[in-house]
Formats: sequence, C-alpha cells, structure tokens
Amino acid sequence: MIMKKLATAIILLVFHLVSYAFEWKSQSNEDLRADMIMFAEQFAGTTQDMKLSEELNEFVMLQKAEADSYKWIAQTNAFVDKWLKRYPAELSDGGACSYERRSLLLLRDYPMHADNYRDDATQELKDAYESSIRKMHREAERDALKWLARGRKSDNLEICKTYNMGFFLRSSGQTVGIDLQWEGGEDEMKKIAASIDALFVSHPHDDHYSIGLMKAVLAAGKPVIMSCDIIPEYHSEWKVIVDKDNTDGMEAGGISFCSCLGDQGPDAPNNVFVIKIGKWNIAQNGDNAVPEAEAFLKDHKVDLLITACWNGFKRTMDYIRSNPEGTSCIYIPAHENEWMHTVDHREAYCELFSRNDRFGDTGYDYFPSVIMDAAGDSFIMK
Repeated sequence: MIMKKLATAIILLVFHLVSYAFEWKSQSNEDLRADMIMFAEQFAGTTQDMKLSEELNEFVMLQKAEADSYKWIAQTNAFVDKWLKRYPAELSDGGACSYERRSLLLLRDYPMHADNYRDDATQELKDAYESSIRKMHREAERDALKWLARGRKSDNLEICKTYNMGFFLRSSGQTVGIDLQWEGGEDEMKKIAASIDALFVSHPHDDHYSIGLMKAVLAAGKPVIMSCDIIPEYHSEWKVIVDKDNTDGMEAGGISFCSCLGDQGPDAPNNVFVIKIGKWNIAQNGDNAVPEAEAFLKDHKVDLLITACWNGFKRTMDYIRSNPEGTSCIYIPAHENEWMHTVDHREAYCELFSRNDRFGDTGYDYFPSVIMDAAGDSFIMK
C-alpha cells in the first residue's frame, strides 16, 4: 500500500511538473483552467480517500459545465480550503506530508497562478483572482483573531500563520507578531496591538508589514522592531530600529532577541532574527539574500525556523544543524504563492516539492520535523 501510494504521488507530481517545473509559465485563463481540471481528474483517480475522490469528480463535472470561465478560481480555492481542514498540517519526517494534503497543495497552485498581470488579462479575470485571494487572506486573519482571543498561557509554543511570512507566536504569556501584512480595519489592529508584546518587521517590503498595524502597536506603547524606519513621519519612542548586527542580544517589550543585518537588495535592509518566547528560540530570516547574515544562527539552539521557501533554506538548516543542540529544530516554509508577485515569482508548491534546492534533493538529510503550509492552522509544540 505504501509503495502504491508513493507511485501514485510520483505520477501526479510528474504530471503537474511537465509544464511548470522551476518557474511557472504564464498561461491564458482558458488553458490554466483546462490544466486544473485535468489535474483534479488525475487526483480523483489516485487518492485512496473515497469521499475525496467522489467530491473531486463532482467538482470536475461542475467545472466542465460552468459557463462562467472565471468562477473556477474561487471555486478551486474553496474546495482546497475545505479539504485541507480534513488533512491538517502536521509534523512529518523529511518534509513529506500526506499524499492527499500534498495533492491539495498542488491543486492550489492553479488558481494562485491565474495571471492577472498578462497584457491580455481581462478585467473579469483580474477581479476574480483578486477577490478570491483577498477572501482567503481575510479568512486567515479572522482565524488569527480568534486564536489571539483565546489567550492561552501554557509553556508550549503556539503558532498561527496569517499570510505569506506573517505569524503570531505565543508561549508562557508572551505573544509576538512577525511580518504581518494585515488587511483588516482599525478595530482589528487595535485588538492585535492589545494582544501582543512586540511586532517584528524583517524588512521594508509591503508584503511583510502593514503601516496601520505598526501605528496601532506603537500607539499602544508596544515596540515595533525593524531594520529601518518604515514610517519616519510617525514619531514614537517605541520604535526600535536595528540597523546593524545585534548578535549580543537586546530586549524590547520584555522580549529578548538577537539579529544580524542582511538585505534583499540595496533599499531593503533585512534582519535575520532569533527571538526568545518563553523557553523557545524562533529564527526568522524574512527575505534575506545575504548568506553570511545567517551564519550567526550556528551559535544558537533554534527550536523553530521560519524562512521563505525559495530562500536557500538548506543553507540555513545547515547553519542551525552545526550547533550540537540544533538538530531538533522544526522548520516551517513560508512565502508560497505570494499573490502580489508575477506568476513566475509566485513560488508554487510543485517547485517546493521538486526543486533540488528545496525539498527535491533525495540525497539531502532534511530536518526530522517539517510543517508544510501552516496557513490557517494553529500548532502547539510540546
């Protein structure tokens, strides 16, 4: 049974990769929709979950009969969201996840790569794509607000992802936010500001921060830690600008952290952080493109690593693993399918599963514990 499922997984992944391996190519809406339907049919025929197979076949029939050529974007995302709840993210060995979850993530690639930036993209396509993505984002934010409201105070590390590289982390009564790009209004931002002890912003790219949320946190007398002053017009004593290496460590809002300064280009200084929450050390490297800025991680026991899925994470893993205490680190890839990017830079799950510099290197010993796609879920490390 295991070998059969492995074989079907390989068949489905190969099918998915024929056109898209490494960089997703721009397609017309009609061609992308047709490929999605073909993939869903293959998935229905290979899954061992009979209920999922039945609903996939119903979904395929609906798509073939649908006269509106743009509804598939929202309908596919909704189908994936529903079934991912039945196959939640989990700790697993070597970056693998269940066949069904992996295939659902591969199915997600199609609506996420509707090319709203094509020269011939219709306004209907642009509207269908953006409304579906924003709906997904808002639902994740509402789930995060519920998560914050629970306010647990255990010694475990609880993790909630909102979008992209945006996370809330909580342990022992301490809560921080990292790289939160927030779509909700002022009232939500005030609730967040009241619920967290500090907000970390790795670098000044607007898919990693929200000016409104930063102002709300500062107004609440909580620190915002950033690599440069993103809002110079807003004066606050609670801004913490870390524009050089901080490997000896410092404290803000009762949260201890250290960092090393890299960048994602000349106008985007990027801090690689190690943040201590309760007894846990969390590393997050944002969009750092300077390998040397991550070398200091080898001097720390890191319990959780959050890094962009495209960002040479085997190198980052190796730094952490070189510490004798670092091998138990849990890894969360992030920044998949970033909707503000062009399609060739919306990092697809098929690339994450296949590329040799990601999870496709059969000769590399990946961390023993990996959480694939934390979006919309909550985790507790014990």
